[in-house]
Amino acid sequence: MDISADVNAIISQASDWNFAGDCALLELMKRISQNLHERGERTTKNLIQFETNVRRADIALDNATNSLRSLQFGQQFVEYRVEEVEDDDFALPEEEVKKVLMYILAVIACMYFGLNRHSNHSLSLR
Repeated sequence: MDISADVNAIISQASDWNFAGDCALLELMKRISQNLHERGERTTKNLIQFETNVRRADIALDNATNSLRSLQFGQQFVEYRVEEVEDDDFALPEEEVKKVLMYILAVIACMYFGLNRHSNHSLSLR
């Protein structure tokens, strides 16, 4: 949202302020508020989706750990209690799996090459 033209127009009216200036300022503030509200809602939705993906990854990691421990102890049976759920409940669409894997690879690459959030590179799940 580019508001610089609107702000400049309002500032130019400052010396001759009137009711029209009040209305223009109010409309600008409403647009800014609406924009912030929409961005907040998008961020909340993205965080909820991210939390779901993290939980799925955590369950998959617990299952992998359980499998590795059972292999480590050979014939000895070790049971780790994991909540029983249907595999279909946590099945990610192939596109989502690719997105998550690409994001993980990008994070690892950033860690390896020392990139940070101030560099020209960006990470996203888009």
